[in-house]
Amino acid sequence: MSKGIQNQIAELVARINEHNFQYHSLDAPLISDEEFDQLMIQLQELEKQYPQYKLPNTPTERIGGPPLEEFQKMDHRLPMLSLQNANNASEIADFYTKTQEYLNLKPEDSIEFIAEPKFDGLGVELIYEKGKLTAALTRGDGTTGELVTEQIKTIKSIPLKISTDLDILEVRGEVLMKKKDFLELNIEQEKNNLKTFANPRNAAAGSVRLLDPKITAIRPLTFYAYSHGIKSFESKSQYEFLDLLYKLKIPCLINTSINKFNLYQKINNPDLLIVYYTALQDLREDLPFEIDGCVFKVNKTTLQKRLGFVARSPRWAVAGKFRSPKKLTRLIDVQIQVGRTGALTPVAQLEPVEIAGVIVKKSSLHNFDEINKLDIRINDMVWVERAGDVIPKVLKVELSQRPADSSQIEIPKTCPSCQTAVVKLDGDAVIRCENSLCPAQMKERLVHFVSRKALNIDKLGDKWIHILFDQKFINTYSDIFSLEKEQLLKLERMGDKSAENLISSIQESKEVSLEKFLFALGLRHIGEQGARTLAKNYDNLESLLETTQEQLENIHDIGPKAAEAFWSLINNSELKSEVMKLSQILTITNLKPDTKNLSLLDKSFVITGQFEKSRSEISNLILSNGGLVKSSVTKKVNYLVCGEKPGSKLKKAQELKLEILSLEQLQKLI
Repeated sequence: MSKGIQNQIAELVARINEHNFQYHSLDAPLISDEEFDQLMIQLQELEKQYPQYKLPNTPTERIGGPPLEEFQKMDHRLPMLSLQNANNASEIADFYTKTQEYLNLKPEDSIEFIAEPKFDGLGVELIYEKGKLTAALTRGDGTTGELVTEQIKTIKSIPLKISTDLDILEVRGEVLMKKKDFLELNIEQEKNNLKTFANPRNAAAGSVRLLDPKITAIRPLTFYAYSHGIKSFESKSQYEFLDLLYKLKIPCLINTSINKFNLYQKINNPDLLIVYYTALQDLREDLPFEIDGCVFKVNKTTLQKRLGFVARSPRWAVAGKFRSPKKLTRLIDVQIQVGRTGALTPVAQLEPVEIAGVIVKKSSLHNFDEINKLDIRINDMVWVERAGDVIPKVLKVELSQRPADSSQIEIPKTCPSCQTAVVKLDGDAVIRCENSLCPAQMKERLVHFVSRKALNIDKLGDKWIHILFDQKFINTYSDIFSLEKEQLLKLERMGDKSAENLISSIQESKEVSLEKFLFALGLRHIGEQGARTLAKNYDNLESLLETTQEQLENIHDIGPKAAEAFWSLINNSELKSEVMKLSQILTITNLKPDTKNLSLLDKSFVITGQFEKSRSEISNLILSNGGLVKSSVTKKVNYLVCGEKPGSKLKKAQELKLEILSLEQLQKLI
């Protein structure tokens, strides 16, 4: 009897895992959802009755374990490095030529490359020991990642056990959310009045980083492998390794084609690299998942070893980056937004259009000079892209489709919020409302005041600020600290626990550094760097408020506009009174750099790209060691700290021959 039950459980596990592979990895289901559900119910019942026969690779383990208190960190045995970028066909051809030269090959000698899509998801490493999935961790900073084993086990396309007796096999790949699954998830989030996700990458990354694996389990995630870490065998080529993964039923793109185009190809000709790059870019919209480019890797392992690494990237691989996709849609209307500094910004209201997996409904038009330059009118058909695959941007008008009823966009004469006459100063492209009591400005100042880089009141987001302001619960900064739980409970959708959390979050924000406090005030021309410089030059808030305009202008890195902005605060009795009131409520400290460790003294840095740490953490690391953080690349900058997906700052730094550092190299420099 026991043998029969064991066999029945083993057979069900094998059948369900095979169906998971067919559905989630090959997108080719063999049975209906109802039939699959029946198999799962049978297995769950048997495991409940006979827990002693439960197998380690059972699919019922994918429901997720208890919530974690926090993620543990773990070092990668082999660093997960980033790739160097090629932004166009010419740079891809240059990469091929440079690879030949480094290997001392003649121009006519060919090199075999593997070409594959560059996924736009969350990089992870799976660790199999004796065929069993024992750990999974995020890429992190390339050296250390977060352990997300329980979350990764819930992803149905990832096998919990593979048919191999290898001591160790580390598989690297990307966790994704397919386009259709992303759209369905956002519809479900909206139905339940929950926050929607900006794009599939954010949805995938956010789902893996949930502390509660049970929530991760209901998110439609998938995984594709593309490389390896440490492994207890030697593969002769990249292709051979991926072919092994395919046979082990670990999802990868070998033998996958879309519209008769093979996504994974061997190529030994530079012209064919360009053909692949161009073809995949044209196919991008038809893929079931988001990509932001393609990757070319030297296929042979022996050649990879000869080529080695440069900085934090392998010499034997390059990422061919794609241009941002663009779509044509109609401009329905233009609304005017009033910002915290009084700037009136025209915002295009668009017919909803899907671009790279995101529904775009609006886009900033920046200012009215830009509208005139592009000759944009209401009802025009316009080309829209997501700049850097993130921010919607109107590129141009499709004049060939301009309708007869298109109409000019009128420049407002008064502020739409307070009806004060607007002004446009000489040399300023922006139209402004100069009424300091303007409700729209105050609302946006409050949003800025509580934001992450300012006072960081994490439970008090934009939505609640708008509600509290509209209900007249808050009018100024100091009102936030007078909020009481009984008040909050009067608000719709504010429960007892939410009210407690919000009050607690406000209380926790009462200790703040001087630089963050100055930044939180949202003064025009005083950003993070300006606030930091002011804090560095004064011992406390009181001495800063007693300064003169001349003293302000004499501070290095404080320009006349920033000095004038702060001087206007000192001379505005109402605003100064509010600042003094806040100084009584808050504990404002001024932490200066450690004088014992000024290894970066007077060295200036610019930060670009994406990091596992936040930009503010990296800035604080530099500042606490005596360095300066700049916003733009110039000849006066000493270093560029470069992460993944750097923008134009990297190219400019290379042109100026600045020293480029990874985060790890910055830490070593300190």
